[in-house]
Amino acid sequence: MAIKVLVFVEGSADWITYNANARFRLDRDTTAAFASSTEVVTTVLTSGTERYEVFDTSGTSTSWYRWRIEDAADVALSAWSVGWQVLESRPIATLADVKQRLGTTSATDDDMLVSIIGGVNDAFTAYIGYYPGPSTDTARTLHGKDAVWNGHRMWIVGGVRSITTLAIAGSTGGATSNATATDYILGPHASYLRPGEPYHYIEFVDVTTGSWGYFPHGYSNVVITGYFGWSSVPAELVQRATLESVRHWKARATGDADVVGSDEFGNQIISYRFPAELRRVLDRYRYPVAA
Repeated sequence: MAIKVLVFVEGSADWITYNANARFRLDRDTTAAFASSTEVVTTVLTSGTERYEVFDTSGTSTSWYRWRIEDAADVALSAWSVGWQVLESRPIATLADVKQRLGTTSATDDDMLVSIIGGVNDAFTAYIGYYPGPSTDTARTLHGKDAVWNGHRMWIVGGVRSITTLAIAGSTGGATSNATATDYILGPHASYLRPGEPYHYIEFVDVTTGSWGYFPHGYSNVVITGYFGWSSVPAELVQRATLESVRHWKARATGDADVVGSDEFGNQIISYRFPAELRRVLDRYRYPVAA
């Protein structure tokens, strides 16, 4: 399976003016140190194109990438970018979804659309408090002090689909030992969850047989191994993020603003907030903080 890597080169036309043979080189390595990096591809810049897609057939979900601008002789024209890893989880709204909604197949405005879609996706994630899809991590370290109900319930941001082990230490920096699997449950009950929705908390039952029956007060003294997040991005959020991206795209006609009316002097009243109906939808996915 190929890894899709996006490279954004700001001011590609300026680089071409500086050097007619300007191109970007993309490297891959197994660590962020790039001690023994491998060149993935070198692509000649195109004036006016700032977004480039590269499919790396030799990359993995743990690969690190970086890029720089070079000339035809592989002489560096810029410093290396900051290294990053590709997050393979699905964006909430995608370019394909938005273009389908707009009824267009033209690639002319793809760069602008990608920027708008990215902003909407980030805004959704910030409002909800987590990424509403499958998480790439399989272990999380939490603070026992954050447990509620006298240390019996621990809320999991973004949710957890299943748990392999629950390791607990009695205090900060202490040695951990595994809780007995039958001593705790995941909640709420599966019958209350929507399709693909994870459990929201771990809770110890009233009668336990193992070493742990509560989460001791401490910092980084709880380690959960398992699968986290929604099994897939909910279709409802995909649709709403797609519509919001379309709304932002069409708002360009009013100077990138959402005109909701005018005041007594005829000045436009601009709304930059999510519409009330959209907020009601997003509120159903927000991280619960109630004890």
